[in-house]
Parts: sequence; C-alpha cells; structure tokens
Amino acid sequence: MHLVMQASVELNKQGFFVAEVLKVLRPPTICWRDAQQVVSNMRTHLSCFASFSRHDLPSKSASVR
Repeated sequence: MHLVMQASVELNKQGFFVAEVLKVLRPPTICWRDAQQVVSNMRTHLSCFASFSRHDLPSKSASVR
C-alpha cells in the first residue's frame, strides 16, 4: 500500500511543520505542551490507519511514537 506510506510521510511532515511554526511564533494562547499533544494525536491516528496494512510498512514507523 504505497498510499499509506505516502500518508505517513505527509503526516509526519505536517506534524513537524506545525511544531516548527509554533516554536517560532510561540503564541501565548497556545501552550507548547498542547502543540506536542496535537502532533502526538496525529501520529496516533496515523498508526491506527497504518495498522490496516502493517505488513507493508517498514518496522521503523511502528516505533515512531
């Protein structure tokens, strides 16, 4: 399932991007811990999605969390 792999890469890119933007902006209304939670939630959601085709994914992505 190449699509799942692509989604994995895109989601990680987005999570990293969000984290980097928040690091630079440091908006007072958003706690850095909350931002990390959002990224963590994205990764959790992704691993649920990826579990449908786990045999197609490299074992590395399972240990990302």
